[in-house]
Amino acid sequence: MKKITLSFLIVLLLTDISLGKEEKDFEGMVFIKGGCFEMGDQFGEGDSDEKPLHRVCVDDFYLGEHEVTVGEFREFVNETAYQTEAEKGEECLYWTGSQLIMEGNINWDNSYFAQTEKNPVTCISWNDATEYIKWKKKKTGLNYRLPTEAEWEYAVREGGKIRRFAGFSNEEDLFLYANFCDVNCHFAWKTKNQNDGYPYTAPVKSYRPNSLGLYDMSGNVWEWVQDWYDKDYYNISLGKNLKGPKSGEYRVLRGGSWSSRTLFVRAAFRPKWGEIGHDTGFRLAQDDMRTKGLWK
Repeated sequence: MKKITLSFLIVLLLTDISLGKEEKDFEGMVFIKGGCFEMGDQFGEGDSDEKPLHRVCVDDFYLGEHEVTVGEFREFVNETAYQTEAEKGEECLYWTGSQLIMEGNINWDNSYFAQTEKNPVTCISWNDATEYIKWKKKKTGLNYRLPTEAEWEYAVREGGKIRRFAGFSNEEDLFLYANFCDVNCHFAWKTKNQNDGYPYTAPVKSYRPNSLGLYDMSGNVWEWVQDWYDKDYYNISLGKNLKGPKSGEYRVLRGGSWSSRTLFVRAAFRPKWGEIGHDTGFRLAQDDMRTKGLWK
């Protein structure tokens, strides 16, 4: 009995050490236990590309607790002298107060609204996000990447539960969890009679997280995912760890932003996008190294 007890205590001790290493290595990342769920429009209110509901499974993975911030992106730029596509002439789409225009002088470090180092970085293209990730991987030795669409939706639904938004379904709770286009939003539409004090982006973690500990999965900035866009992909996308179509013209954005009405911050909404916007950013994902056989 003593030998069994001693062995059990050793196993517990080694487990605690392993978990401690994991938390240190993956600082700022939230562990998401994998599973299967019904992906797509669960409430019968979405576009045709959110249908049909289809069963998808994902492995364990990690997701950033918040979107990449201005300060985090600045560290990358300072070390690499990287210029975003908006800075190199692609221009950033933004709202003047009366119309959407493309502006070459607007970029991640020169937005037309005030940004602190704790606000989510904006005017980021899909290519900009992947270049940041390459730098982050090289700097840390960790396998950072963008989340897949399936992973993103599984996480926003708190592990695949029936959820309209990031951890809840009642639209009235949106004010507690999301920075979206409310009464003080300087944009074309205003939805709810609520003034949250943030007409543009809000510092990350300003709102409540969902039950997994993820902030701003609804609202603040649109988030790039790995996948190419295909309006018919849900008709064939059954399986595990789906990566999306092999090619396409547009990438997928998820989550809505500070300039979005409630329809656009839904968990299932999946617009195609090819522009650089005043409200486009990203969030990091990472493989669970034990699941992939890389860490034992």
